[in-house]
Amino acid sequence: SSNAGGRFHRVADTSWIETGINWNNKPALDPTVTASLSSVKSGSWYEVDITPLITGDGTYSVGIDSTSSNGADYSSREGANKPLLTVVTTP
Repeated sequence: SSNAGGRFHRVADTSWIETGINWNNKPALDPTVTASLSSVKSGSWYEVDITPLITGDGTYSVGIDSTSSNGADYSSREGANKPLLTVVTTP
């Protein structure tokens, strides 16, 4: 749990690969906050709308940071609670 669930940012560099990224070589987050989560509880699911980041066909990267010293931790695809990306399109 955390009093600040995270701030979601566009990441301009989409050249990174999952198996090659770590804390020391992570791409920079754009300064603009696209979406954020306030207080979050452990073991719960949350949704954020990142529609403003999507400007057309392409590859997109999103990063999360927090202003809290007790920031939330999110599971990876290897974890028990894998993240889920839902894409909703309109004609």
